[in-house]
Amino acid sequence: MAKNNIKMVMMVLVSLLFMTACSGGSTTTSNNTGSGVSGTPDITASKSTVDFGGIVLKNSADNTIVVQNKGNADLVIGNVTHPASPFSITSETCSNTTLNPTESCYIYLYFKPTVQGVYESLFSIPSNDPDLSSINISVKGHGNSLSTWIDKVSTGACPGPDISVNAAVDDPNGTDLTSLALSNFMLTENGTVVDSSRISLSNLQQTPVSVVLAMDWSESVTQITTTIANAGKYFVDQLDQADEAAIWRYNNQIEINPITPSFVVGDDLGKVELKAFIDKLMAIDPGTKLYDSVFQSIDRAAMGSKGKRVVIVLSDGVEAPGSIPSTIKTIDEVINHAKSKGIPVFTVYYVDPTFKGGTWGNPQLLQRLADETGGKYYNSQITDLTTVINQIFKVISNNYTFTYKSTSSCNGTLTFGLNVNYTGMLGDSTKTITLP
Repeated sequence: MAKNNIKMVMMVLVSLLFMTACSGGSTTTSNNTGSGVSGTPDITASKSTVDFGGIVLKNSADNTIVVQNKGNADLVIGNVTHPASPFSITSETCSNTTLNPTESCYIYLYFKPTVQGVYESLFSIPSNDPDLSSINISVKGHGNSLSTWIDKVSTGACPGPDISVNAAVDDPNGTDLTSLALSNFMLTENGTVVDSSRISLSNLQQTPVSVVLAMDWSESVTQITTTIANAGKYFVDQLDQADEAAIWRYNNQIEINPITPSFVVGDDLGKVELKAFIDKLMAIDPGTKLYDSVFQSIDRAAMGSKGKRVVIVLSDGVEAPGSIPSTIKTIDEVINHAKSKGIPVFTVYYVDPTFKGGTWGNPQLLQRLADETGGKYYNSQITDLTTVINQIFKVISNNYTFTYKSTSSCNGTLTFGLNVNYTGMLGDSTKTITLP
């Protein structure tokens, strides 16, 4: 019996040696944390082009590239190159990394223009993909001196609907832009310039607003609640007596003022009430009900009696589960709710630099929330909170209205673009609506 076992072992060894010889004597080895799977690596990137669009000077935008190995062998990635300024890679997990099949790594991009102009650059991701030794990712964007925002597009009766485009223009450096002429603007509809002779321009300043301020008061901002409170009180000071406001504060709990009625009038008595609410002690409770708070704020703003209704969110952009049960909304539900109610959401990103080394936060979520609801995104890491609040109030309070008769049919999608040029200072904004 023992002799038979020895013969079987010898036969197996001979077979293995024969197979190795036939394959040229080589064996497959894994590199770093590789899986050792024989086959071909296949590198893919979530985007080949990143377009940041128009970013106002003293502001910024973020984006993320996801790199994945969709092959069936280890993907070995070399040093990722960097795009030229004002683009940058703030952090990444791809350089000198081996990805097993289906694994991913991430590249975090940042655009911060300091001079007005158009910018383009690219960066490369080298790898051992036999079909594509290096992926080139192009990045582009432009820096604007003027903050421009299309607030609302209204349509009249068909055929050939009457179009009214409401927009605001502001210079963060304080230039008075309340008396611009039609020659300072270019309006487009589905990419075609609308002849200025067809446009009637009116300028209605200081449009009353119904505004809800939602402030993050969670554990991640413990050391800067005084800064947040001061920004909130500065917000209150900007209210005109024709405005109306409400305030949300949230962590694992949600506090509201007023509970009833829906809003506080922006007169002296109303300002005292709102500031007292901001100064009231709120316990720091682990958990952040960002989505629920913004969803509720949208509902409250929709109850507003003024012609312009908005929500302003001060947050680090992180939704964190807490211990108190609640109806948890998703970011998609919040965005769709704002769109259905016609409420633009302005978002202001800020972080506590002492919490987790200042790396805690999700600016891209706040960018998405603003972009997809028709609001605007601001980064207070670059510009202080009170300056940002001041800029937002200028944008939401001032209005230019462009009225003309469209030649488009009364169904389908219309995309409006507005370009502004005042003594060489530029700004732009777009908005898309669906008819009927």
